[in-house]
Amino acid sequence: MSFTTEDCDLAFIKQDQYRVTLASETKLIDTRKLSFAAQNLLLKSIRDVVESQAFDRLIKGMQLETWYKDETVISKGDRGYKLYFVAEGHVSCFEREDGPTSTLGVNSYFGERALLSSNKLRTMNVKALSDCSLYSLSAGTIEDILSQEFEKVL
Repeated sequence: MSFTTEDCDLAFIKQDQYRVTLASETKLIDTRKLSFAAQNLLLKSIRDVVESQAFDRLIKGMQLETWYKDETVISKGDRGYKLYFVAEGHVSCFEREDGPTSTLGVNSYFGERALLSSNKLRTMNVKALSDCSLYSLSAGTIEDILSQEFEKVL
């Protein structure tokens, strides 16, 4: 199959207009993150103990991820490099497929144990019970912000 120029419509946008559009979209994303953080107990607790600039960096470091029903978000025994916050949907946490489970919904978080342990291994399996929107924070982002905050205290 071959394409001709007639098969393709190109849109041209001036660079300054692109920057304005990108900036407004970024502001909207940051507003959504801040709104979510205002309702999440862990993020509110962090906001209360770190400087506002550090908290802003933490919010900017959050990435929105989409997971679909029945997808495995975390597998027990894997190395963990992210902390997750449930923005939409529900996930199930369990050690074994046939074992007891706990269900987490909006404003819950998981994945913190691996970040806090010395071996960084996941202790539970986590599966999406529905289509989910999860904010993730990388271990690197958390460590950078906390180390800078501790340096100020010391």
